[in-house]
Amino acid sequence: MTHGAITLILASIVAITASAAHAEGPVRVDGTSHLSELTKAWVEAAKDTNFQLTITNREAGTGGGFKGFSQTLVDINKAARGMKDNERRICEQQNLRWIELIVAHQREGTETLRLFVNKNSLRRESVRDFLRYCLSDHAQELAAFHATALSTEEVRNSRGLLTEAIEAAADLTDRDE
Repeated sequence: MTHGAITLILASIVAITASAAHAEGPVRVDGTSHLSELTKAWVEAAKDTNFQLTITNREAGTGGGFKGFSQTLVDINKAARGMKDNERRICEQQNLRWIELIVAHQREGTETLRLFVNKNSLRRESVRDFLRYCLSDHAQELAAFHATALSTEEVRNSRGLLTEAIEAAADLTDRDE
């Protein structure tokens, strides 16, 4: 095989992959503005790491994010608090299943940044890639700069939860096909 043929094949693979990622649409993130410098840094760094990643990052507040989340208008809700009973009830009435990932803490230790993720969204590669980035060592270095990074145990727990949820989503996708 010639060098030109190999280059053409590689270019085709990149174009097809980029096209598929673009077809998924953006990762839709909304919620709290607390630790906004950190979440903005994560979004930019994740896009720099993966040029195919498109992320919309809004800040409607935790409650506003949960409203969009419960209507499946948002893949990931950034929250500076746990889910309230009425928010949980609304999500359950919509048959929405989610996971809650702890990703950082405020410096003062008064709030914990959580990402609530629609389990159906975990079927999308772009959502999985962004979440993996948020729990990466690089993202935790950014957290240490803008806030407080997770402890080693917290990172391990959140990564484990994410891995289990991704595997469960893959099982559901396999059954649907």
